[in-house]
Amino acid sequence: MLGMTIIILVLTLAIGSYNSEQRSVVGQQTLQNRSEQYVFVFKWGTGGEAAGEFTRPHDLDFSPSEDKLYAIDRDGNRVQVFDKNGTYLFEWGSEGEDIGQFKVPYGEDVDSDGNVWIADRGNHRVQKFDSEGRFLMKVGSEGTEDLEPGSELGKFDNPRHVEVDKQLKYVYVADSKNNRISQFDTKGNYIKSIGQLGTK
Repeated sequence: MLGMTIIILVLTLAIGSYNSEQRSVVGQQTLQNRSEQYVFVFKWGTGGEAAGEFTRPHDLDFSPSEDKLYAIDRDGNRVQVFDKNGTYLFEWGSEGEDIGQFKVPYGEDVDSDGNVWIADRGNHRVQKFDSEGRFLMKVGSEGTEDLEPGSELGKFDNPRHVEVDKQLKYVYVADSKNNRISQFDTKGNYIKSIGQLGTK
């Protein structure tokens, strides 16, 4: 959990020669064949509802050129946009059911064209926006009157993440309470689903 602050980390991974010796520390064993070091770089943000503040940051993704960082403020029902240095640029979204509004936005993906796809969990849909936050289309509901959870193919019950392939052919949605991954084309047409409830 990111808490109330966005933290940028640089991961330095050093892999040494294999060492089979194990050391027991308070009942835990540590393998000495690899060490990981996390180096703090900088942070921005604090708790709140103003521009650049967060009530619960939940997912992040960079634009293809990495000049914009899109941050979902889940409990704030908005997407905030920053440059890579943490400077606030703009935002969109509010709580509601209309297009461009959210009810617990949960996961996101920025596709290779720079469009932003948001899993709008509480509204049981996925919304697509351009890089400036202008609404383009939605997947999973026919209109604001059709925002109830659904188990039919092509519908969602609490979608939690969305991913678009690099070739811009398919959209994959983690449909959590239907226990499946649903595949669509990038125009929103349903193709197929994978998975069902089980332990195998």
